[in-house]
Amino acid sequence: MRIVFVLLVIFVLVMAAGLAVNVVPMLQTPKANFTPISQATGGSSSSSSNGGTQTVSRNFPSPVTIATSPNGSTSVTNSTTTSTMTNSPAWDNQWLAYAKTAWQFFAPGFGVSPVTGLITGTGYWHSFTDWDLGGYIFAILSAEKLGLISESGNWGVNYRLQLVLNFLDTRPLYANNLTYQFYDSDTGTVSTSYAGNVGNFADEGRLLISLYELKIAHPDLTAQIETAVNRVNYAYYASQIPYNSTSDSFFSYYHYSAIGFELWGFLPQSVSELAPPTSGTMLSPEPVIFSILEGVNDAYFTSAGEESYLAQYSWYNRTGTITALGEGEYPTFVDASAPYIYEYVNIPTGSQVSVLSYNGINVTTGPEAFVKVGFAFYSIYRSSYGAFLVKELGGLSNSYGFMEGVLTSHNNLVFNQEWDDTNIMIMEACAYAVTTS
Repeated sequence: MRIVFVLLVIFVLVMAAGLAVNVVPMLQTPKANFTPISQATGGSSSSSSNGGTQTVSRNFPSPVTIATSPNGSTSVTNSTTTSTMTNSPAWDNQWLAYAKTAWQFFAPGFGVSPVTGLITGTGYWHSFTDWDLGGYIFAILSAEKLGLISESGNWGVNYRLQLVLNFLDTRPLYANNLTYQFYDSDTGTVSTSYAGNVGNFADEGRLLISLYELKIAHPDLTAQIETAVNRVNYAYYASQIPYNSTSDSFFSYYHYSAIGFELWGFLPQSVSELAPPTSGTMLSPEPVIFSILEGVNDAYFTSAGEESYLAQYSWYNRTGTITALGEGEYPTFVDASAPYIYEYVNIPTGSQVSVLSYNGINVTTGPEAFVKVGFAFYSIYRSSYGAFLVKELGGLSNSYGFMEGVLTSHNNLVFNQEWDDTNIMIMEACAYAVTTS
């Protein structure tokens, strides 16, 4: 996650801790020169990128409902069928094919530095946050579950994980054993453009979740993982989380990160027994989706996921606009003031959606439909609307993985850039689809 919504909060908190921090947006300079690759007319678009063709059109799926049984389990239905949640070979093969496309992003020399083995935000911007690094760990574990890479050998599972842990065990830290916000992918040192930026609780919470899951998947790495965790002053970050601020627009981020600190015993109390979000909440879906795909969802996130999904489907069904809200890069050729956005939907009705830039300003140029969210919805809920989203957005890929999304307010203009967060979520969605029945 490009945590920029917390910049002002972190500035105040770290100033209170007596640290001198230069807090600047991550995207104060563009990562790459963006150009549109398609401009649709009449509600559909076709484009060519690296020899491939993408089509985005409007085809209304059957109505979708989610029913909750008395024991709390869910079933997903459309107007003609009911999913039994039983995987077929065709289902698994379909998701394996998606995963192979997404995994191309993590090839050494594009989304992973061939020098250090560390993740890059994109093939053209070689820096990362701890949110990115946690996501990369999940991408490796997903590729392992799906059998896409070998356990041993050059660039196999063990090799990649060892490079990540070597970095965590030796990386430079800020004053008081805090992390820097941005590290250089090719050197493992502090990214020079953001040398004064201190880390934040949201990025660190995601990394802690990934390290906890890594310890479960690879217990032989426990000692090295714990050494990496013990190097950082996570107790300080845990103390900064406003995890009881349920009315805050960014609460889903607070709660997701708090779970990471709770897993490692850094919180003074449990945060995993919250009531479901209240009706009318403007919910940010991104951390909700990650919590489900990563198996750390509690009652709050389970309910929030279902309501977010239904609200987005409701918005689409009412407006005819492809709706797959999340967070991510936004093309500067559309809005130079909003290189990174956060999207929200009113739950459970989907009566309103909103888009904020990294600095909290309303983005009036409209929402983006994120490819990754379409895959996540289909993987989790196996519904006709999820299938529709993958059908409409799943072709937006090339030899470097999946692209970011579609600008629905600009005649479904395709944003043809490949980012780590997009391909990480899709890798997790693929593993979830295949391993969950």
